[in-house]
Amino acid sequence: MAIGEGTIEENSAKYTILMAENQTLTEALQRLFDNNKYPENDTYLVVTLPNAQYKVILFSDLNNILQNMGYDIPTQPLSDLPIIPPVSRVVSKDTTEAGLEILDWVDTHPQSTVVVTDAGKFVGLFVNPNRSGDSGLVRNLSLQELYGDYIKLGKDPRSFYRPEVDAPTCPLCQQKHFKKLDVEKNAYICPIKKGIVEQL
Repeated sequence: MAIGEGTIEENSAKYTILMAENQTLTEALQRLFDNNKYPENDTYLVVTLPNAQYKVILFSDLNNILQNMGYDIPTQPLSDLPIIPPVSRVVSKDTTEAGLEILDWVDTHPQSTVVVTDAGKFVGLFVNPNRSGDSGLVRNLSLQELYGDYIKLGKDPRSFYRPEVDAPTCPLCQQKHFKKLDVEKNAYICPIKKGIVEQL
């Protein structure tokens, strides 16, 4: 058995942006903004990692996360960002499973992502999408509105710049600041009170 070219072409996510682990979210957003064919709601960021592993996230799902985590996140290497989850499965194009079996697995696993490779290289992405809703903490802006000016700064896109988004008021300390993500607790933490603001 194997995954045929037709299966990959017909069922793979239409828009994907493939980035290396040491590249930054700034560079990924540059690719997204520079090419008008990539809609935020239908384009997936795919990050290549060592040992044939990947991270995957829908660009529009980054929106609310970025609004609550501050302006410096786009300058960090993509491999270091815990907000981008690892892919559910990586399967070779010449797998012993049939393409329909892989698609059935995706259909029965909500929020799942399956990267298809050929000779170790990315060739397709099967997804069972899950859209993120508005957190309600800040106004609902697109990634273009949030970071468009940041990306257009010129030769050095990592220059210090704050997007025009007010920090939300923390319900624990009643001060305005961005939440911090605690990966071990799987929750957003108040950096002042050190308590859990929102459990993921």
